Amino acid sequence: MMFTSIIVIFISLKICIAQVATCKDDNNANPPNVLSSKLLKSAMNPAWAASGANIDQNRDHSIIRTMASFVQFQGEINVLAYSDDPPNLPPRNEKSKTKGVLLIDNRDTDAAAWFVHTVPKFLAHLGGYSWPAAETAKGHMFLCLAFNEAHLNLVAKAIRYQEPFIYANSLSPELLNQHVELSNLITGTQIRVTPFLEHAKFATKAAANIQAFGKHTKSYSVLKNKFAANIRIWAPSDARSKSICKGQYQLRKIASPMQLAGSLVSREADSAKWALIEGKNTVCFTTNDYKMNEKRIPGAAVCLENAGVYTAFTAAAFNVEVLLHRFQLASMTQASEYGHLQIQDRNRFVIDNINFEKLFLQCSWLVVKFLVYKPPTLLSTKIIKSERNPTWGNSAANIDQNARHSIAETMASFIANNREISVLAYSDDPPNLPPMNEKSKAKVHNGATDAAAWFVHTAPNFLAHLGPYLWPAAETPKGHMFLCLSLNEAQLDSVAKAIRYQEPFIYANNLPAALLNLHNELSNLAKGVQIRVTPFLEHAKFTTKSANGAAANIDAFGKHTKSFADMYARVLKNKFASNIRIWAPSDARSKSICKGQYQLRKIASPMQLAGSLVSREADSAKWALIEGKNTVCFTTNDYKMNEKRIPGAAVCLENAGVYTAFTAAAFNVEAIRYQEPYIYANNLPPAILNQYMELSNLVNGVDVRITPFLMHAKFTTKAAHAVANIQAFGKHSKSFAGFFNSGATIDNDAGHSIRRTMADFVANNGNINVLAYSDDPPNLPPMNEKSKTKGALLVHNGAAAWFVHTAPNFLAHLGPYLWPAAETPKGHMFLCLSFNVAQLNSVAKAIRYQEPFIYANNLSPALLNLHNELSNLAKGVQIRVTPFLEHTKFTTKSANGAAANIDAFGKHTKSFADMYARVLKNKFAANIRIWAPSDTRSKSICKGQYQLRKIASPMQFAGSQVSREADSARWALIEGKNTVCFTTNDYKMNEKRIPGAAVCLENAGVYTAFTAAAFIVEGCNK
Repeated sequence: MMFTSIIVIFISLKICIAQVATCKDDNNANPPNVLSSKLLKSAMNPAWAASGANIDQNRDHSIIRTMASFVQFQGEINVLAYSDDPPNLPPRNEKSKTKGVLLIDNRDTDAAAWFVHTVPKFLAHLGGYSWPAAETAKGHMFLCLAFNEAHLNLVAKAIRYQEPFIYANSLSPELLNQHVELSNLITGTQIRVTPFLEHAKFATKAAANIQAFGKHTKSYSVLKNKFAANIRIWAPSDARSKSICKGQYQLRKIASPMQLAGSLVSREADSAKWALIEGKNTVCFTTNDYKMNEKRIPGAAVCLENAGVYTAFTAAAFNVEVLLHRFQLASMTQASEYGHLQIQDRNRFVIDNINFEKLFLQCSWLVVKFLVYKPPTLLSTKIIKSERNPTWGNSAANIDQNARHSIAETMASFIANNREISVLAYSDDPPNLPPMNEKSKAKVHNGATDAAAWFVHTAPNFLAHLGPYLWPAAETPKGHMFLCLSLNEAQLDSVAKAIRYQEPFIYANNLPAALLNLHNELSNLAKGVQIRVTPFLEHAKFTTKSANGAAANIDAFGKHTKSFADMYARVLKNKFASNIRIWAPSDARSKSICKGQYQLRKIASPMQLAGSLVSREADSAKWALIEGKNTVCFTTNDYKMNEKRIPGAAVCLENAGVYTAFTAAAFNVEAIRYQEPYIYANNLPPAILNQYMELSNLVNGVDVRITPFLMHAKFTTKAAHAVANIQAFGKHSKSFAGFFNSGATIDNDAGHSIRRTMADFVANNGNINVLAYSDDPPNLPPMNEKSKTKGALLVHNGAAAWFVHTAPNFLAHLGPYLWPAAETPKGHMFLCLSFNVAQLNSVAKAIRYQEPFIYANNLSPALLNLHNELSNLAKGVQIRVTPFLEHTKFTTKSANGAAANIDAFGKHTKSFADMYARVLKNKFAANIRIWAPSDTRSKSICKGQYQLRKIASPMQFAGSQVSREADSARWALIEGKNTVCFTTNDYKMNEKRIPGAAVCLENAGVYTAFTAAAFIVEGCNK
């Protein structure tokens, strides 16, 4: 049976009447000078006693009696509620952990109450009383203080310094006018002046002394200094935060578990946090953990001076931790529990030690048993077999079929129980398990015959051990690659060592002890033996095996976390001493490198591969061509700067036919087609046209319908003795767009494009799922969010839209549609992008990094289950891992098939990069022109390779003269890239720590329209 420690403490009136803002006990009485807790009443000798009812009961418990006027409407009581995890909303991206409610009687009774608690998802305003069942397993603390309204400013100021998230407010304007600090709390007025610690002192109506502390983000102060006394602490802690016995005053952690209020309570299972101030008869109820990283987190401490309460808590806190012993134990525990958390990797492999005859039947061809590619959006796959002249051919069945497909046939002994097959499988995202902080996969078989197979692939949530065989539908829109190699058992240690350096997460393993005893590296892999000795790069070489003795040379690389070498520039280029062509996701900082003896070139996207047009953004496959070596490498790492610290794999296959098949994918002739030429002679044979789709489009006059209508192709000439680098541009007649008038004014409830787009948002349409966010939402006070982002997601079946804007107090969910009149004097920008549901995760992740405040959400559980990042956004899952910048790329969708390339950036609070100087300039490697509010310290920068120039104000834009001061729109032009970025950040020094967004649209016409306005820029250093 599970017991829950619920502590309730009340300090209230000596006398009261019904329906007054005060604290109640279980008998609905206003307890005389009461301290209620499980219940602890402040009688002559206060002691713990059982509450009159369970806390989940909607009657008789002291909390529901106290909060009756909060969960149901009562006109005489004004309320304000705050929580970092409020009911019926996702957890807030607030650093503050404070939770509480203010109750204020608006009559002449001079009564107010402050209810402080630790329970997430608790106390919905006007929502009925409901206890969150998930919190039953944890301990919680509740404190209620009744006081005179004269103290409201003191209480409000203490709360304000805690930087709370306010989720309910019915305080009247008259009350706010009387109490300026209460008004500051409601309106989210920022605290800009030191000290950043508020210390309020007041007495309850029953004359109990209270000290309330509000610690701001910018304050690193602690209780020990304020009270000048020894402190005993009950709060979650880490190994670095120890009991401190040196100095005049000690800081001691209370030993866990302890006996409190008749229950055995452990620190790990208790959400309550408190401290005893020795010699002061004082107990402090706190919100912060006792950890090193909590210094920058705002918090609260409400300290009650009462000898009886102090005695009751002291009895529980009798034992404190011994410094040296506890530290050593914590250190050992942390090492054993968290030593594996460094593991990251980007590959999924399977080794299969299979009966050779069965292996030959399953991998049904020579040397390279098969190479399979699944194009984006298709379930039909292409296969290359190791024949004399290998080429792409159609697979026998779709990849989601449990029969006849080469993968299903090969893995039959993995997904079904075959005693002759021993397996080991690993993946960063295994089926039927949550995604791991690892990446990789492998499979091996125990048979009498000297045979094994290694199956490599890129698909998450794929291949459950002992089945059944299920293709993950969420991966259908993406491209994937699969490789099967057969080998001798003598090479198992080489393969296992290469896999081990990739730091995989193993999710299935039935390798027998006899096999592990024979192969030491295989045993190390299966047992997770850590790699502690340099070098942190493994290079294994072996030869495949086939039925007729044919073989292929394999180079397998495993790169460890501690190896900071780039997989392409350092590992493959240096190991093969050759030019490299790369197909992998990349960022603007990772460019084609043409200097030096060997070149590193990115393959142009989109390309034609295996008969399908494939873009880099939609393809999960990663590979590289080793020029002059007839070698193709199947890799797991992106070509990005931050990948150096991420473990990875490269399995390199030397085969002239396979190399030729991949080389053909790099051919690009799009530039001519964009020039809309008149063709007067053509004798290209069908065989050539079938091989090169863009050449066929050119010959057949296929219209260009997709933005941008400008093509930029890069290639190298071919000659006996010399080559030249070529850049070819093709500009289409559609590569121009201009501004024109909307069909109606923006305040019109009909006819305007925004009103039409958001019709299903302001009205109730059950078929449309929505999520809306804003730092200043309609019908709510401005949020204490640092993020300035505003927008809405609309999702319906396979289609979705992302609406981004700059207008505060705009677009109330379920309406009506109202334009905020206060915004009419200002300029505003609105952007709407349509895209496929398959890209929801990318968009949601970019929004999530902006740390938005979500004010409306009706996304269904079924939709959230399909899109993990959308679920993380809706639930407020915090981002804890670097880098704190998200860069996503996708293509829009339109009714006539036109599309535009989008780069969306989300900058987190912990990313201290300037949105313009560091993010956009570095990512695009180009000159930037900026239209955004700026300060005198943020000037036009003309030094360095790329310039950052402020657009001169005022400017002529879309037929109107616009000044920077009167415009809420923020945007930037990326010179030479036909790209306009719509941003949320000002161009100011203090914006580096403020989260933000940039949605960048690549379109020559839009770029031209904005360039006309941004023609004049301010001088350097101005």
